[in-house]
Amino acid sequence: MKAPFHRTTKDSAAAIAQLIALVERSSGSVSNTYDAPQVFIVAPPQTGEMPHPYIAEHFSGAQVESKGFGEAYHKVAKTAGVPFLDATGAIGVTAG
Repeated sequence: MKAPFHRTTKDSAAAIAQLIALVERSSGSVSNTYDAPQVFIVAPPQTGEMPHPYIAEHFSGAQVESKGFGEAYHKVAKTAGVPFLDATGAIGVTAG
């Protein structure tokens, strides 16, 4: 959620969907056969208040934007049929 990259939770979720598709196509090789690895999606925890001004500047807007990780990643995981965990529910909001 670094401000200079201008990425949203929806952008991140779309990238996760592409990674899932890539992994699912990765089974087998030229000389042997094996299943594609299993995928497990973990949504990052929500970002809390940044204690250091320099870091806060680089992550401006992250507190608000990161609230959408759980929902966006859950949609992707559900659509792809892969297990999902929202880290915010497991560890709470991070302290920046």
